[in-house]
Amino acid sequence: MNKPFELMTFKIEDTSFGLDINDIQEINCHASLCRVPVDYEAVAGVINLRGEVLTVLALGKMLGIQSHLPKDKTLGYVVLKSTNGRVAIAVDKLEDVETIPAKDLQPLPANFKLSNQHVLKGLIQKSDELLLVLDSMKVTELGMISEFV
Repeated sequence: MNKPFELMTFKIEDTSFGLDINDIQEINCHASLCRVPVDYEAVAGVINLRGEVLTVLALGKMLGIQSHLPKDKTLGYVVLKSTNGRVAIAVDKLEDVETIPAKDLQPLPANFKLSNQHVLKGLIQKSDELLLVLDSMKVTELGMISEFV
């Protein structure tokens, strides 16, 4: 029997996402985003986190979901653990940690189309919404690629 997922949930625009809490280094709501001139639109900028400069990914743009919040209204950053370096994801709204049975994770339907959807493990149908579950390793790899574009 598979052990349940513990997912940190958050929103980008009206889309709900989940990340395994074991893949998260920290949640930060106080860092200031510094925009940088890069030719990769999924990079929102960088933050200075206790002396370490981290690339901040605009996950919504990576997936083709446009946030309508003003650029200076990002409410939080989810910092991912990685052996290759750390990146942060800019999120519109932090939600909660949810425990979800592993059997509830479903593959993406064949007609489900998002840009860069390979960063998704699957989805969970909740009573009132879909929760898209991210593969943090693939998100981090995409972030590492963006540093060299």
